[in-house]
Amino acid sequence: MKSLRNSALVITLLLAAIAAAQDKPFSISLDVAAVTVEAVVRDSGRILTDLTRDDFEVYEDGRRQEISSFVGVETPRSILLLFDISGSTDGQRPFMVQATNVFLANMKAQDRIALASFAQNLQMIMNWRSREGKSQDVKMPAPQFYSNVYSALEDAVSKFKNEKARKGLVVMTDGRDTPALEDMLRQRRIPELETDSGFRKLVQNLKKQEIPIYFIALNTDRNPSPSVNGQEAMRIAAAMGPPAAEKYVESVRRRMEHIADVTGGRILFPRTLADVVPLYLAIGAELGASYGLSYSPSNPVKDGKFRRIEVRVRKEGVKVTQSRDGYPAN
Repeated sequence: MKSLRNSALVITLLLAAIAAAQDKPFSISLDVAAVTVEAVVRDSGRILTDLTRDDFEVYEDGRRQEISSFVGVETPRSILLLFDISGSTDGQRPFMVQATNVFLANMKAQDRIALASFAQNLQMIMNWRSREGKSQDVKMPAPQFYSNVYSALEDAVSKFKNEKARKGLVVMTDGRDTPALEDMLRQRRIPELETDSGFRKLVQNLKKQEIPIYFIALNTDRNPSPSVNGQEAMRIAAAMGPPAAEKYVESVRRRMEHIADVTGGRILFPRTLADVVPLYLAIGAELGASYGLSYSPSNPVKDGKFRRIEVRVRKEGVKVTQSRDGYPAN
């Protein structure tokens, strides 16, 4: 077999042409003042999929709101799978391929999918399609040097512009952003999330898109890979000492966690190939099991203040994970 550096890996997708008579994706027209939020509900770890509008309550700044629109879990999804093909993830490419095949094979027929990769720039591997029918081979690009993680996330969410179904972005990456690394080396410090203005601006831009971002995080401090040498951390250690290198690796992981949290997604830490497939299946199940709710705020004042949203379910012992915890009233 040719080496991974010299040959493209192939992802086998279960895809088919979209039938002319296929129903249009679910869409909803809302008043401009409406606020939307998505929620996944679990009972002892099991995702609940049979709830109705009457089971939910939505609160804004502690005041209960009238739910104007409700979408159940059976509506279609548009899901973009994004791969990091920078050199630092080269050894993880078999993980990406096998996990992705399982993920795609277990998607619902009405869902739409797209594939993209990134190193210095984002590259679409496959544009939006429905999953069904005969196989199609899609080649993953060869590894590249440079990793523009944060720019790729912004470019990826822009690819949902014409998608009317509910959305989800799944990213497989180690989270090591080259421009951020170069800034740290230049400043000779690892900035805290709270004081990193560039990162905070990125987070706000991603949050506005209302697209949950899920990370399959590779080679972090939670699941270090012995086969990856961590050149970035070595550069930090050489410039600022070993403690700074440890802080850098932790910072990379915390940044991914923060993006997942504020967008309503999750971050998962596979340790072996055997871990990857179940984690992808869990994400696929969650993406297809969220409820959509909208309401017109009882407080119409546009004062720029942050309004906190809380989704509750009239059932004891359940856990609600929501796509957004609030919004600025602009």
